[in-house]
Amino acid sequence: MLKSKIKPEFFYISWLFIGMGMLIAYPTPLNSDNRLLSTNSYTVTMVALWIAVILYLAKKWSIRITKADVIGGIILSFLYNFTFMLSAGLDDSNKGLTLVGTYYLTHSFLDCAFSVFAMISWAVTLTYTISVIRTYCIDRLQLDESYSSPQFFKIFGCLMLIWSLTIITYYPGQISWDALRQFCEFEGRHLSYLNFTYTPTNHQPWFVTLIFGSLFKVGQKLVNTNFGVFTVVLFQTLVTGIIYSIATSFVWKKVGKIGGILTFILFASPVFSTYAITIDKSTIYYALCVAYYLSFLKLLDNVKQGVNSSYEYVLYLIISFFFSEFRNDSKYIVIITTVILIGYVIVHHQKVRYWIATMAALLVLLFGWNSYLNYKKVIPGAISEPLTLPVRQISYIYLNDKNSLSKKEIKTIDKVTPVKELRSNYDINSGDNLKNLFPMNTFLNNETIIHDVVNHKITLRTTQTQKKEVKNYLKIWVTLGLKHPAKYVEVYLAANSKYFNPFFGILGKDYSLFLNYFPNYGDFISPTWYSKYNPIFSTKLHNHVQSLLDAFLAIPLISIVISVGFPFWWMLILIIIILSVTGKKKSKLLISIIPLILMILLYTVTPINGYSRYVIGTIAVLPVITAYILKNIQQKLKKNA
Repeated sequence: MLKSKIKPEFFYISWLFIGMGMLIAYPTPLNSDNRLLSTNSYTVTMVALWIAVILYLAKKWSIRITKADVIGGIILSFLYNFTFMLSAGLDDSNKGLTLVGTYYLTHSFLDCAFSVFAMISWAVTLTYTISVIRTYCIDRLQLDESYSSPQFFKIFGCLMLIWSLTIITYYPGQISWDALRQFCEFEGRHLSYLNFTYTPTNHQPWFVTLIFGSLFKVGQKLVNTNFGVFTVVLFQTLVTGIIYSIATSFVWKKVGKIGGILTFILFASPVFSTYAITIDKSTIYYALCVAYYLSFLKLLDNVKQGVNSSYEYVLYLIISFFFSEFRNDSKYIVIITTVILIGYVIVHHQKVRYWIATMAALLVLLFGWNSYLNYKKVIPGAISEPLTLPVRQISYIYLNDKNSLSKKEIKTIDKVTPVKELRSNYDINSGDNLKNLFPMNTFLNNETIIHDVVNHKITLRTTQTQKKEVKNYLKIWVTLGLKHPAKYVEVYLAANSKYFNPFFGILGKDYSLFLNYFPNYGDFISPTWYSKYNPIFSTKLHNHVQSLLDAFLAIPLISIVISVGFPFWWMLILIIIILSVTGKKKSKLLISIIPLILMILLYTVTPINGYSRYVIGTIAVLPVITAYILKNIQQKLKKNA
């Protein structure tokens, strides 16, 4: 430990200055005179407790700081400071048109010195924090060979009992904006005043639309509209509750009672209960993230043990297909991780034919479903959907460095996103408005876009000409990235600042809880039966219950764990822990964390910065992968002892 090499007085004085450095802020509006005074008593208390805890544990455990700890501390400090810095100064008058937060590096020598001091302070604190966590996980944590978990039905029953508060209060359930759109497509809703009829699209997976629509129809015929909504909610609640109960049991058996109880608290929390009662593809998708990870880890263990189970392969195949179809881009996670598993099988000289057969069957299912969609003339999602990050990067270059673009490049950009509209629609934290400038659109989030579709100003189905224009647009995106790499990184960090920094905190109920009650979005997005869909309890009661749920989520430790920035930081810490392990076990553990890395990368290319809806599935898998890694490390240490 470093303290042994320096005098204790200097050591503690140094930490006093480090604590002050951690309080340096990046105020909005920009203000050089208020960088220390802009903090609050909560922040001061948090920093003081944080430093006190890590110093106490560092002394008690005689921690040894490694290069990996230092690298991790520097990376997290960079992300903490630069995400706050790049987000500083962004308000309604400047939605990222210029990333003015660099002011805190370039305005004056004193500002630059403050910023550098803050970076060093956070780097030191985070290095010590990572070292303490790593020391505990590898050297201090003692796990038994096995643990007995409570019976599945006990876990499931307790989970349903806690969720019942939300289920009963918000009966018959909520419907998200996306789900309302899916119901309109399912019934072929006709808007006479717009001369528009909803047709099946895969913007929201048609696979999910069929499930929701069919379940609703059954419930509506059996009782009424409210029961139709509740039928879908009940299906979601049972599916997600079963998967989360299995995951809780998995963690309990791996790391014991404390890990199991903490996992149960996470899944019983309002974050998951409010989604359970909200009809939305994300609700089941979050549970499928967990199910896929559990199946993936089971097969990873089977490879190491030389076990081939037909049941496990079939289960993996089914879960992978559902996981892929509940979110259109999840199939890339499945394909990449399956290919990696096949490579792992080959390296260990196991029978690869089972995996080849599984991969072939999966591709048949995916391409077969796609062929069915084409046969039924379901319109594919617009190709503008995955381009919300590239369009912000290209638009940023155009708006701030137009002279670096040739006339040909500007013309190509204009065909996809009219350049005259870029300034009024640019927002670093949301790519939706820029996405709506594309000449094809299946989002249909307002009546103006529907009107443009009816009048053939934009199309629902992407034409061959549009595909060619987007292809040329992407070529320019690559070219500009090579010319302006620093600006691309700036935009990427600013557009994902909240995903890279858990200290932005919870941004309000719209981001932490999916509680929209029974909103009226407008007739253009309302199914024909919407007027018959009504709550049984008053808004006043809803508000009281929400206050209780918000109070639970406001608890400091819980608010950090469920923040949208936490998964990335925890992933990096897990990687450092894995790299600290020696021997053959390391490769297996590195493979085990790949699905988590891919899930995190996936939400950094989404249109909205800091939207918890994109991250909750990743938060849900953290207990599973953490327990798996800790258990494997403990087994290796005991084997080598």
